[in-house]
Amino acid sequence: MVTGLANKTIGFKEISQSFQSIVVDSCAMFYPFGAGCDKRLRRNKLEVSSMSLNYWADLIEDSGDEINIYVTLEGLTQLRKKKFFRGSYKKIIKDLNRTSKKRTKGENINAVNLARKIRDKSQARIRLVSLIETNDLTLSLDDSEESLFRHFYENDRELMKKYELRKDEFRLLLSAAVVSQTRKGTTAIITLDEPLLYAWRDFIHREPIRAEEFSAFLREDEDRYGRMKIGSV
Repeated sequence: MVTGLANKTIGFKEISQSFQSIVVDSCAMFYPFGAGCDKRLRRNKLEVSSMSLNYWADLIEDSGDEINIYVTLEGLTQLRKKKFFRGSYKKIIKDLNRTSKKRTKGENINAVNLARKIRDKSQARIRLVSLIETNDLTLSLDDSEESLFRHFYENDRELMKKYELRKDEFRLLLSAAVVSQTRKGTTAIITLDEPLLYAWRDFIHREPIRAEEFSAFLREDEDRYGRMKIGSV
């Protein structure tokens, strides 16, 4: 757990008003903190994820010309992956009808409800991906920014091993750090990933970057975010 790391809890509106660029980890788009690891029935997790995906889609739609939400290319790839949405609604219903005699009426009702939840999550995913692509919200670095990215990478690559980060997680951290230095205004990252938050804190101690210009948040609930404090490494 990240107990003791969170400094204060705020809503997304306050984050959006305080930071010009907000880089969101794909895991924080699928679920609030802890929900993705919940061992409850799968249909409950599907419903939570559908609500979460639609939450981000609504934020993008409601932002109008002031959209400041971004994902990395790797994050967009994760959102596109069909493995999160096994089977289409029509195919599942067809399969259920073919085998319905083997189940009780109650089991058939539960199966149909589950199929609908899978369909709803798939539709929410497609909606969010479409909005990200239409509004060009994939974070990309220009040549000079890539140069700074390489500098950070060479200087701080040991953090990837220290906190067992995947390459895409480390790239999100460094890309957001680069943007905080090269573009107007401040930058924040939002994630569920505890190792990434610890790596951010370590990174802030290692580089001449102030936490006020490059911050990190844990998505604790649908619209509740814990701002990470620097603390000691």
